[in-house]
Amino acid sequence: MSEEKKQNQEQEEKEVPAKFKDLVEKISNLSALDLAELVKVLEEK
Repeated sequence: MSEEKKQNQEQEEKEVPAKFKDLVEKISNLSALDLAELVKVLEEK
């Protein structure tokens, strides 16, 4: 099995806590540019 497939399986097996599901879903739908902007905002806090 390739390393990439192993990593994908590990990610699928990890359960996201209920309190973070909505946040994780929103973050996973952001573009790379939006993620970079989010990181900047969080670093400035």
